[in-house]
Amino acid sequence: MNKKILLLAGILALGATSFAAEGARDFLDGFKDVMAPKENITGYWNQEFKAYSDTESKDDKQMRLENEIGLNLTDKLSVALRTRTFMAFPGKDKKDEDNFRFDMSYDNGTIGNTELGLSQRVRMYKEGSNAGTYSYRPNIDFSSYIGADTADANLEFLYKRVTKHDAKLGNSDDIQKIAYDIDMEWTLGYGFSTEVEFKGAVTTTSGAATESALYTALFYDYNLYTSADEACTLDFHTEASATPVKYNHKDNQMHSNEKLVVETETYMKLNHKWTNNFSTYGQLGVTTKDDTKVHTSNFGTQGYAALGLSYAM
Repeated sequence: MNKKILLLAGILALGATSFAAEGARDFLDGFKDVMAPKENITGYWNQEFKAYSDTESKDDKQMRLENEIGLNLTDKLSVALRTRTFMAFPGKDKKDEDNFRFDMSYDNGTIGNTELGLSQRVRMYKEGSNAGTYSYRPNIDFSSYIGADTADANLEFLYKRVTKHDAKLGNSDDIQKIAYDIDMEWTLGYGFSTEVEFKGAVTTTSGAATESALYTALFYDYNLYTSADEACTLDFHTEASATPVKYNHKDNQMHSNEKLVVETETYMKLNHKWTNNFSTYGQLGVTTKDDTKVHTSNFGTQGYAALGLSYAM
């Protein structure tokens, strides 16, 4: 299908979602005791165009257009729709593709007399011609107990339909997974912050389990310039992350990652706030991936440039 038609359909879907918000609020009025609908629905719209350079030793320039709209239908219920269209540079052979993601989230508030926060999310995701993936994820926020900026623990139940192409290849069973994740972030001071994450998944359809992993990251942010009216800012950001340890469920063995891949990203971002609701930005950055144990050229450096806008409703 023509990519422009797909993009237009995505943008029209975003508009239709916004247009239908009023009707959705009227429907939810029947659940006032549970959801307490807002008098005025709030939300946001973000759009970004991003161009990637060739990865080191590869000819894979690519461009991406992203649209995202979110609506807070009530104090507790929100929806978000994101479309991404990937396009090859003229004369390049890299395959174009699109993906679509729709989230519906509900904030249950605190659990009993505790400071634990409970929220739930239903997601539908589709990438290119692949079958859609559907998931349900309950999440517990326990940041107040460990003094973290954010601290979440969740289980995600995923279901992926088998495509006709997969069925022809003999893969007739739909895929079901349970993913688990504990993610924590702290501000360290002087512009530094850190993230620690434990994650993994079990494929329940075959009984096979993947390895659980420990992910670590360090971030640094610095403001290079702020105008007198604070409408214009220039910020610097750099980060480094690695997955140093994995746990193999099948062998019941803890071991270091045989391929310790360290990833970095550094960028400068110029942001201009035109009104209280509307802002634009330009961003230049570079990402790197390096296997520190073999230093293969399969991993390399890639630059990017991005232009974006953000509108708050």
